[in-house]
Amino acid sequence: QLVEDNLLFTLESGVEQRVNLRTYSWDAQKVTNLEVTEDMTIESSKPLVLYGDGIHIAKDATLTLRNTQLFFHDIAGILVDGGLVVENCLLRGDRLDHMFDNLPYDRVSGQWLGISLLSNAKGCWLTDTEVRNAWDGIMADSTQVVLTNSVIHNCRGYSLYAHDSKVSLDYVQLSNAEKDCLSLHGCEAVVNQCTLAQFYPLSANRGAALRFMPSDT
Repeated sequence: QLVEDNLLFTLESGVEQRVNLRTYSWDAQKVTNLEVTEDMTIESSKPLVLYGDGIHIAKDATLTLRNTQLFFHDIAGILVDGGLVVENCLLRGDRLDHMFDNLPYDRVSGQWLGISLLSNAKGCWLTDTEVRNAWDGIMADSTQVVLTNSVIHNCRGYSLYAHDSKVSLDYVQLSNAEKDCLSLHGCEAVVNQCTLAQFYPLSANRGAALRFMPSDT
């Protein structure tokens, strides 16, 4: 939203000069280093801008994000020791301007850390949700990942990397990652009606659309 005002100067000669000040404001809520130690639900009509390390979900706690837009700054991300449920949300970097006239920051990968599920976390469930511009969309170790009707797009690392985990993907788009779009290592996985599209534009050394390997590889 544009905000503007004028500074008025009257010189000794009686001549009036005017300086116009213009800036853009954002009606959003700032959140820094959110620690989730018990079950919590966040549903906000205002965007949330995450600073610091972002969000940490403690073991045995579950965070539910619903109908909310989350904008992550720099090294902020979501670190999951417990459970994460995301319904109808947008998760992306917080730059809304342009790198160049023809290149909005919305197309620049690696703007925030992404979602990391630590070993033996409860799991991660995403429904009707888009994750974009992260370093790694989702990194999962020895846990459960369930994605339904969701998108992970334009990542500097992996769209979805899972190790020794149970993975269920239904109507999901994983696209444009510098490493692999879907990288499964020793996982039990169901991939149903999904799009795996590898057209990452910022590196000729990009990974595979799908990599499926034993756990010791």
